[in-house]
Amino acid sequence: MKAFKRVVPIFVWLIMSVPGVSSAAFSRADLSGTWHLFVFFDHPNVDDPGWNRGTATFNSSGAVTAGSLTDDQNVTVTLSGSLSVNNLGFLSGTIVSSNGVTSTFSHGKMDKWKTLIWFVGTDNQGYRLKGSAIKAGGAFATADVAGTWHFHSFLGDPGADTASWTRGTIITTSLGAITGGSFTNDLNTTVNVNGGSISINSSGVFAGTINFSSGLVITV
Repeated sequence: MKAFKRVVPIFVWLIMSVPGVSSAAFSRADLSGTWHLFVFFDHPNVDDPGWNRGTATFNSSGAVTAGSLTDDQNVTVTLSGSLSVNNLGFLSGTIVSSNGVTSTFSHGKMDKWKTLIWFVGTDNQGYRLKGSAIKAGGAFATADVAGTWHFHSFLGDPGADTASWTRGTIITTSLGAITGGSFTNDLNTTVNVNGGSISINSSGVFAGTINFSSGLVITV
C-alpha cells in the first residue's frame, strides 16, 4: 500500500440479530451478484492509513468474476479471488489485486437479509483491513437522503500519527442540501455542521461534501 496524506473517515455499520426475524441458512450462492466495497486499512508498524472503494462481482461458487478498487489517491486495481460462506453466514477467503496485494479475510459476517457484509483481515504486506460490502440493487434518487442521519466515524492522520472517532448527525433536504447537524469527538468537543451537499445516483452511490463550523470540509 502507498502512503496516504489525508484524514481517513470510516462510517461504521452494525450487524445486529433482530428478535423475531428469521432467515434461511447461508451459502456461497448468497454472494452471487455485485457488491459495493468500502475498506479502511493501516499498518501496525508504519503510520500509513488509507481507504479503498469499489465493486466486486461474485458467481454462485463465491469466485470473483469482475471487480476493481480505487484508493484515496485515485489509483485503481482489478480484483480476483474467492470467498466462502458457511451456513451461519460467516465468511472467509482471499481477494487478489492486480498490483500483487493479496488480502485474506479471516472473519466476516453477512446480515440476516443477505445484503450487507462486515469483515476484517490482513494483506500480504502486513496491513490490517476492515470494511463493509453492500449488495447492489434497487433504484435511488437524491430525495432518498432527505432527513436526519446518524454518523459514527473513525479518523487517522498519517502526518500526525493520531487517531480518533466522532459521532453525530447531519440533516439533509430532498435536494441533497445539508442544513444542519453536529459532530462530537472522543474528547467531547462538538462542532456544528453548517453546510454542504450530498448527491446520489440511480445505483445508490453518493458523493458530496460536509462543511463544519471549524472550517473542516470532508469530501465523501
